[in-house]
Amino acid sequence: MEPKFIKGGPLPNSIGALADFYAEVRALRLAMSKATEEVHARETEVYNTILSWLSESPDTGGAGEQYRVQLVKKIRNQVADWPAVWAFIREHNAFELLQRRLSEPAIKELAEQGCLVIPGVTKAEVFELSFSKI
Repeated sequence: MEPKFIKGGPLPNSIGALADFYAEVRALRLAMSKATEEVHARETEVYNTILSWLSESPDTGGAGEQYRVQLVKKIRNQVADWPAVWAFIREHNAFELLQRRLSEPAIKELAEQGCLVIPGVTKAEVFELSFSKI
């Protein structure tokens, strides 16, 4: 990366030159962002293909020359009845459960304290891939 694109580098000394430089830096960032979005899309495609193949196969993993991939089953909490969950949260003042999803550590802590069932929440198997360097 050219030094002029690194934060803290020298800046042009006039508003017009700064405007031009801003447009150049912004164009570079947008081009880089587009490239990373494309690479991320490919990464997601490959991940989902591996997940699909292993889900439909009796194998639970595989190894290449550098990495091993393993299908890992996890149990996640999913809300089946939001009104029941909201009532539980209000009744027990358990607002630490709220995020854009249920907080797995908070649910685990409640279970350890003896609250084994939260109304409106069911368990669902979620498959993930675990990669290990060989």
